[in-house]
Amino acid sequence: MNKLHDFKFNINEFNITPFFQSKEELRIRFGTEVFKGNIKTLEEIINYLFNRNEEIESTFIIGSKFNMQNEIKYNKIGLKSFFEITNWNEVLIESDDLEGTVVFATIGGLKPSGIFQYCKSIILGRIPQAYIMFYNNSFLLYISTDVLDIISKKEEDIIALKNNYSKIHTKYNA
Repeated sequence: MNKLHDFKFNINEFNITPFFQSKEELRIRFGTEVFKGNIKTLEEIINYLFNRNEEIESTFIIGSKFNMQNEIKYNKIGLKSFFEITNWNEVLIESDDLEGTVVFATIGGLKPSGIFQYCKSIILGRIPQAYIMFYNNSFLLYISTDVLDIISKKEEDIIALKNNYSKIHTKYNA
């Protein structure tokens, strides 16, 4: 999770997605509906973000523990179908809003092809949505059933994405 801190958002504020915690010039958003008939563009974007000589990691909410419970209730988010998981690190974050603890997990050594297949399955409604981010040293991708958000550390990377995908990226909340 150390790489996440470089994107300058507060993971403890998980009720606010990283997109809304980032500066406007460092982010771009796509509505997932633009990819439903255009999966090739989704693959192109993911390859642009992650086909680099940089390790790819993912951090996601894997479970929760409420004050009345002594054990963690884990969510099944289906990552094993897309990734070979060999390392797993959990961090527990207290949540005053939920009156309990949220469990984040981080895995590493991911491949762009697995990220593409996972995102495609979320967009097509084949697997349940999870609070999940994929990232390397350059980009962070957040995916839900509604949006695909990208955050960069460099403004010029977002400018390039906005120029290349000007017809399909979301202009409001930009």
